[in-house]
Amino acid sequence: MRQGRPPRRAAVRWFVEIGRRLDRKGFIAANDGNLSLLDEDGTLLVTATGARKGYLREDEVVRVDRSGTLLYGDKRPSSELEMHLAVYEERPDVRAVVHAHPPHATAFAVARQPLTDCVLPEVVLTLGSIPIAPYATPGTGELGESIRALVRSHDALLLANHGAITVGADLESAYFVMERLEHSATILFFAQLLGPVARLDADQVRRLMSTGPPEVRGSIPCVPGPASHPTGSPRPSAPSEGTVSSPSPPDLARVIAEVLRGRLGDPPDRS
Repeated sequence: MRQGRPPRRAAVRWFVEIGRRLDRKGFIAANDGNLSLLDEDGTLLVTATGARKGYLREDEVVRVDRSGTLLYGDKRPSSELEMHLAVYEERPDVRAVVHAHPPHATAFAVARQPLTDCVLPEVVLTLGSIPIAPYATPGTGELGESIRALVRSHDALLLANHGAITVGADLESAYFVMERLEHSATILFFAQLLGPVARLDADQVRRLMSTGPPEVRGSIPCVPGPASHPTGSPRPSAPSEGTVSSPSPPDLARVIAEVLRGRLGDPPDRS
């Protein structure tokens, strides 16, 4: 065990609290994910490798220096520490990092679909676009290198075929970014099932940005859609020649039943 300065109890309590929140929200399973905090003396507090964040114990938060050398604790730091170190090197304004596997955001990461369209006003104002970092082998230095360029200008990233990482001024701030990321990914997931997703156009985004705080004004941080129809104006609804219209709810139920019968066979006769 390294006998350096132990983590402050108040800081450790935040690790325990954020780990529980991630677990309750379903953003992690078993020993998924990791957390880190830049302490006042420039060293890092980080979760130990293999720790179950939903049931985190105080001795599962260790202290390391900026090169990753263990300073306090009897457990190894997270195997993905290199990713955290890369964030702090690239973002002097960041003091906390949260890495998790929220299901809908991770689904977009697996499908290699970045969340870069201007869709939800609150996301446009707070996160802008959410790109995907290239795939890197978890637990290796590749992971840190894969996020360097993107994390310089984004507080939330998807990690290809892996999960998500968010940053903030403290652990709770970084957690709330993760929560907003998963919430927006969930909405977009269901919106795509219903049909084409309507993006905010450039004018709508500019007007939205003008209402935000000074640091977000004057730029469009996401990909806007084409100019919108005036509110209330009719839109073409009839399918063009050769286009198959969507089935009505009863027809849709029948189609689903037929597909299930084809895959599972007819239900057993219970008479």
